[in-house]
Amino acid sequence: MLKSQLILLFLFLINYICISHVPGDVLLAINCGSKEPYTSKSGIVYLDDFQYDNKSYQENKSLITKEDNWVQVRYTKDYDLCKNYRTSKGEFAYFIPIEKAGRYVLTLQMCEVNVAEKNIRVMEALFGQTVIVPDIDIFSQVGELSSLYTYIQFELTEDKEVKFYEINDKNQNNPINCVNAYDGSQLLLIIRSKSVEAPFLNSILLTAGSIQDTDYKQTRQMIDEWNTKSNDITKNKFKKLSYNFKKVYWDKRFKQQDNIIYFEPHYINQDKFNNLSDLLFWPKGLIIIVLILSIVLSYIALDEDNGKDNYVSTLQNQYDKNENKKDQNSKKNK
Repeated sequence: MLKSQLILLFLFLINYICISHVPGDVLLAINCGSKEPYTSKSGIVYLDDFQYDNKSYQENKSLITKEDNWVQVRYTKDYDLCKNYRTSKGEFAYFIPIEKAGRYVLTLQMCEVNVAEKNIRVMEALFGQTVIVPDIDIFSQVGELSSLYTYIQFELTEDKEVKFYEINDKNQNNPINCVNAYDGSQLLLIIRSKSVEAPFLNSILLTAGSIQDTDYKQTRQMIDEWNTKSNDITKNKFKKLSYNFKKVYWDKRFKQQDNIIYFEPHYINQDKFNNLSDLLFWPKGLIIIVLILSIVLSYIALDEDNGKDNYVSTLQNQYDKNENKKDQNSKKNK
């Protein structure tokens, strides 16, 4: 009997260690842009997409090929959540149903598998008219082919006001009051673009309680372990995958194929040119290049004229020498 109990206890411990940490009281989970529900590795059921205000969604097609896509996406155990996303040209919104006053955490997941440079896709998150996460640049924050988790702590008061708390505000003494964020039954979440590329969102998770009641620490630990404890084979394979991804990206970036990048000349940072390609896309840069070419061509033309003049002078000098020799010979003969 004791032996059986020990075996059951051992199996329970193994199961507890192997299964991902499940956040506390999960109130809502949405698989954004998907028509199918999804059950995560930790057992959370993400419902098919709803509660949004636009009809623009897309299946997430990465630039990498299937044969190279062995590692899927870094920093997540649920790659399927990265396959679809909700998107829109300028902004889109979700109406998150919340009935009771209390503390909550909204976790937003975004996986960048189409952009490989900074400042091309920058977003911000708002509650109503108040910006709560000002600059979300996935590539800049976690790199390519990687999942970014944004944890948003907030409180719905008895007066139906929404107060946002920074993660770093341990004492939570400095909440930000969110304007027009709650209509009496729903929280208004807006994802807005701040750059050339459209904003998007892969998944939404609403949990009751504070940040301590979520998988925040486990997610940070997972990312740290991937970065520090992954073996050389894993890192080398991802390095190769990353190289192939960037190669395909930059090929498409300049060929403007498949509408992967909606590049506009005015978006280039005119103060800092990283390479000649940026200069070529800048209108003033084209003028500079034309002027440089004009100067070079003028110099070449001038050099050719000088060369011709020198050549003529040489011939004339040679002719004069020959004539002088003839005159001298004629005088000697006389």
